[in-house]
Amino acid sequence: MIHVFAEWIYEDKGLVLVDSLQRHGFDAELETKLPKNRRFGRRSHQDDLWIGHFSRGAIRMLPTRYVAMQTEPLWNAGAWWSEQPDFEPMLAGAREVWDYNESNRPMIERFGRHSTHVPCGYSPLFEQWHQQALRSVGEPDIDVLFVGGMVPRRVQALDALRSSGLRVEVVSYGDVVHGAELHRLIARSKLYLEMHRYDDPSDHCIDLFRFDHALSNGIPILHERVTPRLPFDEQFMDRIAFYDLDDVVGAVHQQLENPESTRSRAQRTRQWFADEVNIDRFIPFDRLQALLDAGTDRR
Repeated sequence: MIHVFAEWIYEDKGLVLVDSLQRHGFDAELETKLPKNRRFGRRSHQDDLWIGHFSRGAIRMLPTRYVAMQTEPLWNAGAWWSEQPDFEPMLAGAREVWDYNESNRPMIERFGRHSTHVPCGYSPLFEQWHQQALRSVGEPDIDVLFVGGMVPRRVQALDALRSSGLRVEVVSYGDVVHGAELHRLIARSKLYLEMHRYDDPSDHCIDLFRFDHALSNGIPILHERVTPRLPFDEQFMDRIAFYDLDDVVGAVHQQLENPESTRSRAQRTRQWFADEVNIDRFIPFDRLQALLDAGTDRR
């Protein structure tokens, strides 16, 4: 039995993984809480395998056997995770780590754990959710949608966009929406804006964690410029539009003022994303089966 753990705000990520596992013959279910009494799930056993985004409070309630889904830029020593004393032990205690960015591999392998690159990729669920959302919304009426925590560099850019006359919607901590409500916001949006949290360019990366849903449905993406670290990132350089932060207003208006070319590019990228960045292509199903077969084995 596989239990996929995702906190409620990341429920979509968990459902995507459960769907992929079930389509490949695994018995899998979603869990959005880790009980304090360590009785993990309705049908769980201490030797079941868990896969999850274990962060913050969840780090202190880890199951016995787990695969860690790692979605933080570990090369950024000043990120929130560096202040969590249990974060590195969580990675070290995992059976293995599935990481969203290959640049993290050296740091993960430092703990003696195997690292597999499992990016946030295409899933047919994203298309299903989008089609459901479209049935309840009209033509896109949101110029720009941004999803992410508020830091000064982001606040200034979003304020400038609003001052230029654009309708900007923000999903952030304190005003979190998820599930069907978030799907409707995405369906109403003309442009999905991606903006780095950190100022240092060395901390920047292609952040699929935030816009896999949009890419899967041909929603135009405008991404703050990034220097690709690895060949995987390079694939995106001519498939989505990029901008420099000091020109965010001009870049957004340019995309919105050329809707046909903007949408056409997004549709071409959607097809490529579905073919080449399908999550099924990255999940190590054979290794997963081996972990299940190991049963009660201990290190």
